[in-house]
Amino acid sequence: MLASIDAARQSHLDRYQEVADEIAQGSHRLQLDHLHDHRSCSLGRWMSESGDALLKNQPEYQALHGPHHDFHHALRDALGAWLQGDLASATRQLEAADRACAQVLQHLDRLSKEIHLRIKE
Repeated sequence: MLASIDAARQSHLDRYQEVADEIAQGSHRLQLDHLHDHRSCSLGRWMSESGDALLKNQPEYQALHGPHHDFHHALRDALGAWLQGDLASATRQLEAADRACAQVLQHLDRLSKEIHLRIKE
């Protein structure tokens, strides 16, 4: 389970960086269909397949849903705006994705600590 959380953490960091680099470098190699939504990314699949059954009553797990959705939504909007030539909107949405990503990572870190404590018990 902890490996899944670590992988999800890295995956979200990588995805954010990929879109940020796309916009900063001015390339057009990414398309919207390259991005997962909050249900189909590794974290979303883990949450629906096993996370809910194991952790659904944990406050950090419950708090993760909103920022996770917001992250994917803002990232897609940033890339979409960039592809339409709207750099100002792309930048705003990328900043929103960055804030949401920070919240996702914070919740994942706290959730990981809770799991570590349970393992030690």
